[in-house]
Amino acid sequence: MKIPTLQFLGAKDRRVPYRQGLLFDAITKKHGTKIKTYVYENAAHSLADSVDTSIDVVLKSMLFLEGKDLENVEK
Repeated sequence: MKIPTLQFLGAKDRRVPYRQGLLFDAITKKHGTKIKTYVYENAAHSLADSVDTSIDVVLKSMLFLEGKDLENVEK
């Protein structure tokens, strides 16, 4: 895989264990593909645990799609 990737994981996800996403992150980085992973501790699969999480996901997605470096964006 060569496409920069953004993934959001809910630590309370009962459908897809978030550790699978962390493994995917590690393997992707090992192969030299840019990936940014965010884990939301109180979120399940839908990431709809709170308005704050929902807004955060939308904003980070927009910045990612605009090609912004998420490491250098202030909260």
